[in-house]
Amino acid sequence: MFNLLPPNEKRNILKEYTTRRYILIAMFSFALGVICVVSLVPSYLLSTAKIDEVNDDLARLKGSEAFRESDNLNKTLVETNAKLASLKTTKNEMYASDLISRVLVKRDLNIRISGLMYKKVESGGAITITGIAHDRENLSKFVGALRGRSQNAPNRALGVRRYPAWS
Repeated sequence: MFNLLPPNEKRNILKEYTTRRYILIAMFSFALGVICVVSLVPSYLLSTAKIDEVNDDLARLKGSEAFRESDNLNKTLVETNAKLASLKTTKNEMYASDLISRVLVKRDLNIRISGLMYKKVESGGAITITGIAHDRENLSKFVGALRGRSQNAPNRALGVRRYPAWS
């Protein structure tokens, strides 16, 4: 029967058929999109609720004692690592323990050392010695023994400074 229609009517019928077909495809795609959005809304709401809960827990943990203690331990660890790095030696330097043992060998029983502090600087290091001597003579002997080292020895590391002679 379709073949009995004039060509203009055939074209109009085919255009109307394709238009209806496109409209049906568009409606089906729109319905499919609505179904997808509706199915994704609950999972979106659950995930945002979980994110908020995790952020609240994290904020509560950051305010806790354990977290602050962990921060303090990390700071202490960094400071300790810096102190240990200052005790490392290169080829031209001496270990701080060697310098301290040399100082302790020079003292006699009349001198009591209560503290040794080693400070490393770019040009070497410095040892600060605190303690008590029985009398001034023993103290001067001890200082003389420390200064009696040769010029190329690390006197700067022993805290002894050599000043140029004034003319």
